[in-house]
Order: sequence, then structure tokens, then C-alpha cells
Amino acid sequence: MKKSLNIGLPIGVAICTPPIIAVGYTFFSLLLTAGRNESVGSIISLVFIGSFLVSAGHIFLFGLPGVWLLRTLKIFRSWTVILLGLFLGSIPAGIFLMPRYTMNAGYISNGIVMIKDGVPTQAWWNSYFQNVAIVGGLGALTGFVFWLVWKRCNPTD
Repeated sequence: MKKSLNIGLPIGVAICTPPIIAVGYTFFSLLLTAGRNESVGSIISLVFIGSFLVSAGHIFLFGLPGVWLLRTLKIFRSWTVILLGLFLGSIPAGIFLMPRYTMNAGYISNGIVMIKDGVPTQAWWNSYFQNVAIVGGLGALTGFVFWLVWKRCNPTD
């Protein structure tokens, strides 16, 4: 008899992990910087909905096939799921955040030249790698949380 897997709770927790972190970060950032005219509740709602949709898309399009592959190859371990989360967070973010500027374009952020004559500067690349690392770390954390809940729901697996 084939045993059934309890996968619903691990999926749900993995989908909700990034939005919870995003909402917490946004809330504390807004506490420090928001003016009286800003609606903190609506901003947090938008952050939650947006990050929930992105998280759900990543889990269903990439995460579940990745977990299936790890289980098929019999290498479903905590560190492989963490690496899977790292890659599934980093790679799409790295592609999405790549520069798409035309020649002679420029961009200055907080007085720092980020793009000069259509070419990203070192400051831009530093920001790019920092953002990719943050999203990759969030993916790794999500993978670890998924694995912990999976092991709790499927102790004999």
C-alpha cells in the first residue's frame, strides 16, 4: 500500500512565509518613515497581496516541481531544500532585476550615479547583488520552513 503524503500544510506555510516577512519589514519601515497622510493599512495590504501572489507563483511553478525532483532523485534533505529555495529565489530575481537601459540613459538614486550613459556603475551592481542575495536568502528561509513543516507532517518520509 502506498502511503499518502501530507503536503497541504507545508505548501501553505511556504506560501505565507515571504509575505509575513515582507509585511513585518514594511510595517517597521513605515513606523520609522511614514507621514501622517499615508495609509499604513493600505500599504501593508498591498505588500501582503503582492508578495503572496509572487510567493504562490514561485511555489507552484518552481518549488513543487523542484521538491518532486529532489524526492525522485532521493536527495530530499534539509540542505537540498534550502539550496533549492536559494536558487528559486535568486535566479528569477536576478533575471527580473537585470538592467534594461538604452544608450545614453542615466539614473541617479539618492545622489549616487547608478546608470551612466546606459552602463550600470559599480554602485548599481552592488545594489543588484544585494537585492538578489536578500531575495535568495528569503527563498532559502522559505525552503527551510517548508522542510521543517514537511518533516512534522510526514515523519516517516
